[in-house]
Amino acid sequence: MVGGIANPPGFPIVSNGTQSSARAQTPNARDALAQSKSNTSVTLDTEAGYDYALAAAQRETTDARGAIDLAVATARDGRSLLADARDIAARAAAPDTPDAARQAQDVAFRDLIQQFGRLIDQAIRDGSTLLEGKELAIAADPELTQSASVDGLDLRLATRPSGADVVQIGAGASVADPASAADSVRRLDETVRRIDDGVRRLSDAGEGLGGHERILSALSTALRETLSVDLTADGARLMALQVRQGLSGVSESIANVRPDGLLAHFRS
Repeated sequence: MVGGIANPPGFPIVSNGTQSSARAQTPNARDALAQSKSNTSVTLDTEAGYDYALAAAQRETTDARGAIDLAVATARDGRSLLADARDIAARAAAPDTPDAARQAQDVAFRDLIQQFGRLIDQAIRDGSTLLEGKELAIAADPELTQSASVDGLDLRLATRPSGADVVQIGAGASVADPASAADSVRRLDETVRRIDDGVRRLSDAGEGLGGHERILSALSTALRETLSVDLTADGARLMALQVRQGLSGVSESIANVRPDGLLAHFRS
């Protein structure tokens, strides 16, 4: 797993290590594939539970998009606060700024930094685990053999940020003197750049999931329309490939997912 924000625009695929009751009811995928190759047609096995697994994948994808959208919106709000703080720091860094004015600027600057910290902390308390750097796992594959994951974007304030942190400005940063103000400008410029990179990565992941969501919906419709008709093995394989190709649009890593699983939900 590649962490942080250095992995735009896609996200890696990891095994979720779980099996659902719906999948447990289905035949072995490889056996089904071998059988399908020797038959001219297959029909949908409505008892296999694939509809249930597909609906679950759709819910997971929708929920993940919502979590990503919330994280992106919060990150953008936080970026605005830090951009305002950066403008104040730049004025405080000017050598000709009167000391009295700089002290007033320092008060406003500290308030904006604290507002940013409270914004992120509240979002995390409300359930936005992405903003504390935690990975978001998504069971977007109805075959339940693989799941997508999105790296988090940790925007928490630290007292002494490390070079790897997204937020490079410290919780106790000040612009009370020109040197401190100049350092704050530099740190805020880097922080805003890293937030922008992270927001782009999350936005790309959200857009990719939106495309996959549409493919899952189309597949669900196609399966319902073929409940009472014969479906060729090639047609079943094509449906499975739609899911695989859709996920490859989100992340190239899932391009190796085999279509065998969908064939397991069809019988001669």
